Amino acid sequence: MIALQASGHTPFAGRSEYRSALASFLPNPASEVAYLNREVQGEPIVGWDPLAWQDTVAQWLPFAQGHAACADQLIGFIKPLPAEEQVHLGLPWDWRTLSSPIPAK
Repeated sequence: MIALQASGHTPFAGRSEYRSALASFLPNPASEVAYLNREVQGEPIVGWDPLAWQDTVAQWLPFAQGHAACADQLIGFIKPLPAEEQVHLGLPWDWRTLSSPIPAK
């Protein structure tokens, strides 16, 4: 999907769903209301390793720039990491999503 976005195929661009569709390119834990049964006896099951996704995130970041929904998604994406890794890896990533995109020349 990111490769399609990079090639200029942006089916959601200009529509209200664009930011949420773009944000959904990264996995994120389901919200509590989405669970059939809440995980109250232990830690939530995480189905991805944020460190293994670094190349994908690097490709996604230019499209995510300036979109608050993408910044929110990124914060949930790195949440499974220990706090120190969240800071070292996540702060530069989140800074890029919160900064304005570079205008086209």
